[in-house]
Amino acid sequence: MKKQNKNLTIGFFISVALFSAVLLVLNVGNDRSLLGRISRWVAGESTIDQYANDLGKDIQTNPKLKELQPWAIATLARAQKGQLHTNNTPYFWRVENSVAMAPSETPPFINELWGFTNKSSGWVLPEISVVLSNEVPICVVIDFSSYGVAVGSPEYHISFDADKISRILPGVYIYEYFE
Repeated sequence: MKKQNKNLTIGFFISVALFSAVLLVLNVGNDRSLLGRISRWVAGESTIDQYANDLGKDIQTNPKLKELQPWAIATLARAQKGQLHTNNTPYFWRVENSVAMAPSETPPFINELWGFTNKSSGWVLPEISVVLSNEVPICVVIDFSSYGVAVGSPEYHISFDADKISRILPGVYIYEYFE
């Protein structure tokens, strides 16, 4: 009986090792696949960290997102002049003063890359808000609930607290909340 238990234990560990090796081989080059996400999680990267880190990597490497900061700066200028369509409600509740942009103000490149609508509830992500300081627009926040990106001019430094903040580019920050 002891020899049978020992053989089962050895067999189990060999199976786990082979399964792990297969996961690693299948994961090469695709860390956003299901297997890639599992491998990253096993390596200690939480799900929220993965999504936030992917967001930062996309901002740095996706050619379509080269428009992000210039668009945000132009949006802030329009908000300053009162030309930005908003829904007059403060969505980004993590700061004292913000206003949610009307969905019609979301540029196509953001909808294409990050847009999501829950068909049953009508809930749209990401939520985009303009954060104000003394009634002056200072950054655009693109929020996915537990993480997001704050974008301002290259001189902008993130103006609100979060559980984790990473500077991606001058004036561009990824934030996370571990609720």
